[in-house]
Amino acid sequence: MSIRAKITEFVGFVLSDKRSEDDLKNLIRKLDELSLLVYAVEFEFDPEEYDDPPRKDYREIRKTIELKFPELGFYDSAEYTEELESTGKIYVGDAIDDLTDIVGDLLEIEWYFENSSEADALWHLETSYRGHWGNHLRGLQLYLYRQHY
Repeated sequence: MSIRAKITEFVGFVLSDKRSEDDLKNLIRKLDELSLLVYAVEFEFDPEEYDDPPRKDYREIRKTIELKFPELGFYDSAEYTEELESTGKIYVGDAIDDLTDIVGDLLEIEWYFENSSEADALWHLETSYRGHWGNHLRGLQLYLYRQHY
């Protein structure tokens, strides 16, 4: 399955209004697959200038996710320096926010696949993973692991 298809599958699963008792188990598996997906990204940089994607509706995405995954909540997480040393501070993470940000960024990647080149979409996928949603993904994975294993 292509990277684009895996992204579409993930977004479709999370935003689907169909509920199942296996949703959380499937989410954990799909997050694992998503994290591996980024390492399959290969492209040559596309210097073409493309339009920016339309603004996403954070509240609407969040509301949909809250309905599908009502068991997700807040969690504690340690703060680290850039050298990966613990600062000793704890902050509160929000699993719904994590998933909302991941889906929001992936919706933008889908838009880039539709409205720019594949190379541009893959560049945005890798860049947004390393700069934003990858952090949300890892925090969410750790929270889910602690809750369900």
